[in-house]
Amino acid sequence: MAGWDVGGCGAGRLLGGALMPSVATFTGPAGSITLDESDRLWAARAILGEGDENPSFEVMSAYLWAIMRRSLMGAKRWRYRNMWLAFAQPINPDWREDGKFCRVGGKYHGTEHCSPGKLARRKRIASTPWDEIPLTIRETVERFSQGALPKPEIELALGPGSNRLTNWASWPGVEHAYPWGTRIAGEWFFEDHPLADGDVEITSVATDDRPTIALLNWSGVGLLAAAGLAAYLATRG
Repeated sequence: MAGWDVGGCGAGRLLGGALMPSVATFTGPAGSITLDESDRLWAARAILGEGDENPSFEVMSAYLWAIMRRSLMGAKRWRYRNMWLAFAQPINPDWREDGKFCRVGGKYHGTEHCSPGKLARRKRIASTPWDEIPLTIRETVERFSQGALPKPEIELALGPGSNRLTNWASWPGVEHAYPWGTRIAGEWFFEDHPLADGDVEITSVATDDRPTIALLNWSGVGLLAAAGLAAYLATRG
């Protein structure tokens, strides 16, 4: 595979003189996941829908890790994109014009939840091409898939029973319903109860030369190797 210009520091490592992208394996109680092109696309669309075009770094980290926990800490392993599609209203097919909630006869048909403006926005978000998603969102999703995006920093300040964020909402009173949660950029994040023991961790970071893996410029950012491994996968431009 040809080399690529990282402008100083990249999310990959040198292999035979060429810089190769990295692919992380996430492991939790229900199994393991690596993200493919479709997973990354739907995650980016969902963040665009949930956080608009300029979400904070901290809230994007919280979104991505929460959905990974939901995918790997339940009774069964979910594909990452499928969990996003089931959980995030802006991309969930059930909330589109022909979905079970908004179609004629649906529970919310004719209400504000299925207003023409909201339906048009959901349709637009769910069909947004990768290249039209804001660069900061695309780069953050890529960084997550490569094992280089840490869990939300705020979790370090939360105690047991509240420091594994798996859910979020913004409806009035949510902070009273789930008082062990925390607010990040206008969203109330919280740990679902009950939740399986343990947590999701990055158990390996491998290189991959498949052409579908995007290679991005990460100025000043090193690739953090898998949890439990003792080294960086250092890269230099």
